[in-house]
Parts: sequence; structure tokens; C-alpha cells
Amino acid sequence: MKQAAIVGIGQTEYSWDSGRPETVLAIEAIKAALEDAGLALQDVDGVVRSSIESTTPIELVSLTGMRPLSFAADDATWGGFVGSVIGLAREAIATGRARVVVVFRAFNGRSQLRLGRPMPGSVEGSGAIPRARGNLPVGGEFTAPYGVVSPSQVFALWVRAYMERHGIDAERMSRALGAVVCQARQAAQRNPAALLHGKSFGPADYLASPMLAEPLRKADICLESDGACAIVMAAADLARDCRQVPVHVADAWQHVIPGYQNMWLMDKQLPPSIGREVVPAKLARHGLTPQDLDVLGLYDATSFAAIWDIETLGLCPPGGGVDWVLDPEIPFNTSGGLLAEVYLQGLNQAVELVRQLRGTSTSQVPGAQHAFLGAAALMSGALLARGLP
Repeated sequence: MKQAAIVGIGQTEYSWDSGRPETVLAIEAIKAALEDAGLALQDVDGVVRSSIESTTPIELVSLTGMRPLSFAADDATWGGFVGSVIGLAREAIATGRARVVVVFRAFNGRSQLRLGRPMPGSVEGSGAIPRARGNLPVGGEFTAPYGVVSPSQVFALWVRAYMERHGIDAERMSRALGAVVCQARQAAQRNPAALLHGKSFGPADYLASPMLAEPLRKADICLESDGACAIVMAAADLARDCRQVPVHVADAWQHVIPGYQNMWLMDKQLPPSIGREVVPAKLARHGLTPQDLDVLGLYDATSFAAIWDIETLGLCPPGGGVDWVLDPEIPFNTSGGLLAEVYLQGLNQAVELVRQLRGTSTSQVPGAQHAFLGAAALMSGALLARGLP
């Protein structure tokens, strides 16, 4: 199988109001990533995007002058897409469908779509039983009629289920959540590109943050923000000649698990996730354990999501994540993450991990060789390594 590596990264300015269409943001980030790699638009023969992306491959080819693509695909949705789209690009290169593949995310998540607000819904009267529907996962027939209309409310239910299962009281949970938030804010102070750069934040600020859905405060929820970022992946022979140190995509995967709506009918305990044995087994194929990882990029749509991902990754026993984050054994979300840098469904975490493996992060982990990228209870993930085998 042909090997694939990330050879370029790019991003726009992150803002609260970009004042530009998402397609314009996408093109800017892609051009920046190609420039970083020392490649041109005419070198690109593949594009992979999330299924929720508004910018299409046809638009990119038409507006940028790219040559006709030999591979174009989209996959997954929302927080589950990061490892999946990187995996698709990897497979396209491995099978010879493409040699240079762009993966991007462009999103006006503040000025265009406000994710934190109640989702629009309606009641459908067809049939004997009326059904409430929403055009996004939260706000469907099992949620909206009962007042659960925003992501923070769903996430709060997950936290409460976790607390009940492991006997964790409110004070202990608050201390753990606050540690995740403060760590993200501290990383943002070292990252000039982060939206919350220059805004100091400590434990007292966390406790002063308004409660949205107990036990989650406003500070526990990811940013609503505008911006775009992109990565460029290339076949190994080409990657060795690119401008930057190649970052090997050693593995990437996706697992489809129940989402917001049908989780109410699940016979398993909340919050939803893959099994704790899954990621260690994948890492073992590469001669690694979770403890061998040097830096993590976790999907912190909420501060609790990072705790849950750490446990699912196998870095601590069930219920132990609330203590692990107080003194992390492995650095995580070193750009500020979705809580303090920008919310681009986690692709910005991939960009940061590439910086870490190049040695150029603003919160650099000395000698970082292996990085793990995870998404939403690890329903998708990727193992990245400095250099090529």
C-alpha cells in the first residue's frame, strides 16, 4: 500500500465575523496549505470534505483553476468527520486514485449559523401520532417536545449520566471541567491565532461563567466562530520532496455510532462512544500503546468531551478522567482547541498536531514523534507520526 503524508497546512484568520462567504474562506486556506507545502493548485488531483461542507469540489475547480480532479468525496458529519476525511484522503493516495489531496473545512459558525441556539423544529401531523422534527440532530421527536433543543443540554445529560455512574459529586466534576477549560485558555494565550488569545482566564473566572445546563457553564462549550483551515496530503515519493517535514498518516478510521436522536432508544449507557478496547488495539498494530503518544488533539466541543475521550482512549480507568485532567500525563489540545482557538469541527486540531510534529507549535511538546487525533468519543481518529517510515 502506498504511504501518505501531510505536507501542507493552512488557515485563514479566525474571527467572530469573517464578512466573506465560506467558499472564499475555503480557497484562502487551501492556497495557504499548498504554499506551505511548496505545491501549486495544478498539483491537486483530489479533494475530500465533510458532508456538511457548503463549498463543493466543483466550485473549487471552477473558481481556482485546479485541473480536473481524479478523486472527490465527502464523509461523516459534524464532530465525527475529522479522522474519517483524513482516512478517505489516505485511501485515495494508497490506492492510486490521487497523488495530492486537499482536505478542508470552511465555516461561518458565528456570523452565519449559530450552533448554540435552539434548533428550529416543527410538528408533523401525518398519521395517528404527531411527530416533532428538527433540521439538525438536536430538536427531533425525542428531544424538542421536552425542551431539549440545544447541544449544551444534550451534553449536560451525558455528564449527569457519567457522574451518576461513577459517584462523582458536583464539586469534583466542576474541578475537572474547569481544569480542561483553563488548560485550553492557557494554550490560547501562547497562540496568537486563537480567538481567545489575550483574554486571561483562571479558576475564578471559570466559576463566574454563567451556567447553561447544569453542570456545564458557558466556558465549557466550544466557540461559535468563523474561519477555515486545510491540510494537503501527498504520496510518499512526492512528500519527501516537499518544503516541510512530512507527517505520516500511519492510520485513520471511523466508526458510525448512535447520534443525538436515536441515542434515547439505546440499550447501552450514555454518553455514546466506541468501546475502550478499540483504539489501543489499533495503536498496537503500530507497536504503540496510548501511553506512548506524545500529544493529543481531542474533540473538545465541551470540556467534558475531552475527559470522555481520554477515558475511551484508555489512558485511565472508567471514571478516572476527572483526576487525569488535573495533572495530564500527555499534553492535549495545545492550540487552545475548540474551546479557545476556533471551532472548525476539529480539523484545526489536525493542523495543530502537524505543527507539533514539525516542532513549530506555540505550545511545543519537546521531541514529539507520535500524535493522536480524536473526534467525538473517538468515533473517528488518526495516528500521525513525524517523518515517513
